[in-house]
Amino acid sequence: MYNYLFSFLNITTDFNIDFVLLRSLFAFLFSFIFSIVGIKILISYLNKHKVFQPIRKEGPDGHLLTKQKTPTMGGIVASISLLLSAIFFTKINDVYVIGALVISLSFSLLGLVDDVMKVFLNNTKGFKGSIKLILQMFICGIVVLWLIYNDSSVLNDSSVFIPYFKVFLYIGILFIPFIMFVIVGSSNAVNLTDGLDGLVIIPIIMCTLIFGLIALVNGYGINEHYIFVMNFDNPSELTVLCSSIIGSGIAFFIYNRHPAKIFMGDVGSLMYGAFLGYIAVVLKYEIFYGIAGLLFIIEAISDIIQVTSYKLFKRRIFKMAPIHHHFEKCGWSEKKVVLSFWAFSIVCLIVAIFGIMK
Repeated sequence: MYNYLFSFLNITTDFNIDFVLLRSLFAFLFSFIFSIVGIKILISYLNKHKVFQPIRKEGPDGHLLTKQKTPTMGGIVASISLLLSAIFFTKINDVYVIGALVISLSFSLLGLVDDVMKVFLNNTKGFKGSIKLILQMFICGIVVLWLIYNDSSVLNDSSVFIPYFKVFLYIGILFIPFIMFVIVGSSNAVNLTDGLDGLVIIPIIMCTLIFGLIALVNGYGINEHYIFVMNFDNPSELTVLCSSIIGSGIAFFIYNRHPAKIFMGDVGSLMYGAFLGYIAVVLKYEIFYGIAGLLFIIEAISDIIQVTSYKLFKRRIFKMAPIHHHFEKCGWSEKKVVLSFWAFSIVCLIVAIFGIMK
């Protein structure tokens, strides 16, 4: 598709860095405009049909009053824009593009089913967590087999890159379960972080921006004297997809900033998280992502600790989990929590970047 599009515009389709950047720009602009218009239409439709996010009664004070008539499932627009961007602006038969689409859109579909159950069945928990986890692992398994079948050098080297030390840790047969854990864990951690207006989308945009640049560096060796690059298969097509994610993310933030006009929903958070986890795996920057996305990990761990503690000892460690709600229960305003968590994410990202610099 992109060949016909750019030939019509009389633009060369040679796969050099300038063309990748050009297609990335087009993907960003398309995704941003598509999402701005699409989310506005979606908000109007959902408000008209009174499709609102169900709010937990035990949540922080004020949530039930201020958020109970806010529409949800805004992430569906980002998923559609990602698919269209891939069709229009990427080499659609690229193995890494196919893997990204299968992972992202499949997880998005799971999130959509979850959202539909919450909204129309008034079930704040969605479908059973264990079933969702099994399906996520199954999807990851399919993508891993796809990469192996296509002789991806990412999976041929069963090692993990350790930032700062600049070494590869060989983990052998544990590598496949490890990368599946990264993708599934990322998806669910981002999903748990999505609980306040604008909280999760800014860290998503920041991590995606860095991954997009790293994919470009890996593909063309730009500034490789300053940044530690892997030089495996050329993953630069993923830069175009990252640009699409950034475009839809910025558009979503315009509507999701406090006070939010729409929520992302599981259809968006599961997709965004799976995409980031997949990119980290393809670039062999799993540990880097663990540092850059430490906020997601902390949110997930706080929820795990809370649930485990209550099941074993009937005691809650936090006033409410995930941890952003704990701070609200401690008297912090929603804006203060969000701004503080954004600042923490920026610090984590900077620390991670220093870990890959030569």
